[in-house]
Amino acid sequence: MSRLHHALAATAAAAFLSGCVSGRCCPENRALPAPSKAPAAVAGAAPQAPPEPAKPKMAAFYRGNDGAETDLASALASWKDADIVAFGELHGHPVGAQGELAALKTMHGQGRPVALAMEFMERDTQPIVDAYLAGELSIVDFAKKARQGRAFARTHGPLMAFCQANEIPVIAANAPRRLVTAYRKQDKDYAGYLEGLSKEDRGWLPEDTTILDDEYRERFVSMMGEARGAAFFKSQSLWDDAMAEAMYDFRSEHPEHRILFVVGAFHVTKGLGTISKYKLRRGKDEIRILLMTMDKNPSLPFHDSDVGVADLLVKVPYPVRRKLPKARGPSPHKKKPTAPSPHTKPKTDGAL
Repeated sequence: MSRLHHALAATAAAAFLSGCVSGRCCPENRALPAPSKAPAAVAGAAPQAPPEPAKPKMAAFYRGNDGAETDLASALASWKDADIVAFGELHGHPVGAQGELAALKTMHGQGRPVALAMEFMERDTQPIVDAYLAGELSIVDFAKKARQGRAFARTHGPLMAFCQANEIPVIAANAPRRLVTAYRKQDKDYAGYLEGLSKEDRGWLPEDTTILDDEYRERFVSMMGEARGAAFFKSQSLWDDAMAEAMYDFRSEHPEHRILFVVGAFHVTKGLGTISKYKLRRGKDEIRILLMTMDKNPSLPFHDSDVGVADLLVKVPYPVRRKLPKARGPSPHKKKPTAPSPHTKPKTDGAL
């Protein structure tokens, strides 16, 4: 990273740690008090412009046990002994990108060695991850070889760059999508499925996977629909086991290291999903959960239903969808809709 990139990253991290994610000082984002009376006009003076309206909140930070307002810096200071800090993000959200980098920088500076575990990197890309950390690949080549999307440069790219600059291990935690999809589509049990794989492919998957009949499964099936949810929960469970085992393997070999686990929010809500699977393997580790959620209320309040979903709740507003003006008539350049090609591949399994 260049000096300018380091400076910008440090500014963003500092803003997030203090609970200010707009890039401006927090008091400037508060509504100005309305004057009791309109100011008297001064002869010959130019009319005063009305005060700017209050800027909407970009994020609100709450302690998950009681709803008290706080910030990331305070939470991380109280979690300095935690073995794993799970950052349940909303994929691609800029507030999450700032917070993840701020959390990694803070944990790196707390004295105990830290590692970064990533849902978005599949276990068969671990050699590519290690090559990048060793300086053998550029960030552009890494993103291409590790199958990262276009958002990588502005979301997880800065995390990888910080790890390379500070010799922080990175765990490619997730199971390869191709293997998870193949498992879902066949009727064998997991042991039978593993027997049919090459030794190399078996090495990218967890030794075992279990389907827990708990609230996590209920929420998944409710969201996906009964038929589809029941079928795809098999994949979801395998992903959770893969990520849990990847962190378990690392902590078993490096018990002195803490882990910042960057993962989709659904996987860690209420300490279920991946966290449940990790606790089955290593139940004595101290785990703390930061969870991002969206709220339609622009004031981003804490609700009774928010109690207990995480140790730190980071609320952000729903994105504003602007209505486009209606066209007066069909565009002469607009192509007629065509039926989808029978050769188009449907979207396969994707972890939430």
